[in-house]
Amino acid sequence: MSQLRTNSIVPVGGIPAGASGGGIVQMVKTSSNSQFSTASSTFQDVISASITPRSTSSKILVIASAPVLAQGNSEVHTIVQRGTTTICGPSKNSGTSIWSGFTIVVLDSPATTSSTTYKIQFKSHNAANTIYMGTGSPSDGIETVNITLLEISG
Repeated sequence: MSQLRTNSIVPVGGIPAGASGGGIVQMVKTSSNSQFSTASSTFQDVISASITPRSTSSKILVIASAPVLAQGNSEVHTIVQRGTTTICGPSKNSGTSIWSGFTIVVLDSPATTSSTTYKIQFKSHNAANTIYMGTGSPSDGIETVNITLLEISG
């Protein structure tokens, strides 16, 4: 005889507002194995992902990660944007021609049920040097650029 036991069942829309322990409603992930480069001191798009929240009270947990390389006397400046609004950053990685990685985790409150796009952008601190994002050191396991969006019920 089979038995199924559970402490709770969360509806597809997540836990209702006012309830404790907000649940994950949906997840969107975009990855790229491409290498992006720039010598620009203006932020450039790298990768984006879109999500349509099911409730205006939902929060979006944004997790962005990538390998970066800044050569010589340069820095990689990275931001995360919702549409054209910066929600995190700039963070920076300084370089001596060694691949390193970054992870940014930010909780956003878009207060909408419309499709919302989040993106990673980067720029060079010193326009004389080209910086790179993506296809880093395979031995470090940081080759891809990733952006993951998790809708958390509010």
